[in-house]
Amino acid sequence: MANRDREFDARNSAVYSPSANVGTPFGQAGSAPVASVAPSAPARSASKEAEAVSIGYSKEYIASRGGINAQGYFNDVPASQQLTAAEQQQVRLPDGTTDTVAMARILQEKEIKNLVSQGMSLNDATNKVSSQYGQYGVATSGGSTSTSTLSTTPTSGMTAAKIDAIAAISALLSSYGIGDLSGPITEAVQKGYTSDTIQLIMQDPNSKDPLAVAFQTRFSANKARFNAGKPVLSAAEYLAAERSYTQVLQSYGVSSLATKDKLSSFIANDISAAEVADRVGLAIDRVKNADPFTKAALAEYYPSLSQADIVGAVLDPTEGLPALKRKVQIAEIGGAAAVQGLNTGLNATAGMSKDYTNVMTGALGAEALATFGITQEEARKGYQTVAGIAPRAEFLSSISTGEDYTRLQSEQEAFLGLASAKRAREKIVAQEEGRFRGQSGLTKSSLTDTGKGQY
Repeated sequence: MANRDREFDARNSAVYSPSANVGTPFGQAGSAPVASVAPSAPARSASKEAEAVSIGYSKEYIASRGGINAQGYFNDVPASQQLTAAEQQQVRLPDGTTDTVAMARILQEKEIKNLVSQGMSLNDATNKVSSQYGQYGVATSGGSTSTSTLSTTPTSGMTAAKIDAIAAISALLSSYGIGDLSGPITEAVQKGYTSDTIQLIMQDPNSKDPLAVAFQTRFSANKARFNAGKPVLSAAEYLAAERSYTQVLQSYGVSSLATKDKLSSFIANDISAAEVADRVGLAIDRVKNADPFTKAALAEYYPSLSQADIVGAVLDPTEGLPALKRKVQIAEIGGAAAVQGLNTGLNATAGMSKDYTNVMTGALGAEALATFGITQEEARKGYQTVAGIAPRAEFLSSISTGEDYTRLQSEQEAFLGLASAKRAREKIVAQEEGRFRGQSGLTKSSLTDTGKGQY
């Protein structure tokens, strides 16, 4: 980013940005858009936009800022924070560089006039601008402004190179979304630190320097990465990761989840954009859009996940994606049972039948079925079979001798294909046939392989 900004210093006017609210040509990394006094229907410059693309700005980002005008400003920067062509010529020095002090003075005078046009008194407007940016302009009688002497400015006595360095670093921090740090920047430059040295200080995760603290706050995940022994990301890498996460969330229509804290947690925990997409897909497709039975099962099995928090919990990078998928799978199995009127707990159950005191029954439990790899579709088919046979089978077990065939055995056969469960079913079927025919249970049909799922 710093190299890109320096490249444009030579190709576009260097602009001093006293704060994040003062607009700068895009070659200086630009300030954040300000809502007030936006220019109407500004023209776009194809050549300036091509220059911006050549140093790394995306076409989408340029378009989101309304394009770039002929003076090199993003079109969402208020006119009061731009230099006209004549004003840019006015502050251009013979060697081709920019008189940043004169430029800052012009911008501050514009800001004072802008505040006055909004109803603020001249003195109040001047005091506000001077207190924010340094006393470059002072109020005069007759409703005009005049320039103060340079001895009252924060950069008094400094060389043009140092002033340019302060402007470049301020603009860089502004592009990162870091607030006004002109004081610490000026102090560092006055100590003789170069721009590169200042950037190294900023990126030191253990430094207590005000610049480093501000940098750590903006790129907070780097501190967690450093403490965990992971490589710290450069600002460019960090911003690229944030963009990739945001694009994924936007593509699923949940851009509101792209908060700074959420993006930082992804970066701190090394969650890739692909995994974020997988998590969002899991949350949206299999949870948020799930049938009511699955949602109810999820709430029953994992009560700490309220319906309002389900999607956010799925996106929690501290919980592994496989574990999250398993929870959803278990809930889908429980929901499939509920559709058939069957109550299935998280764990296996066993006990006396509520209808027959001589029959022991039970259920495998949703977690066990998930362990065996049962999918939602398989659960739907299996529980449909179980619901159709278990009530009659438990009745037959209550009047038959030998091994019971209850809901538990029907689940074992339907889902696991257990031969023992199949044999138990065949025996009670044979005994029932024998009762109707007046024969013993040992009939040809009792020896027939009816196959899994056939009753």
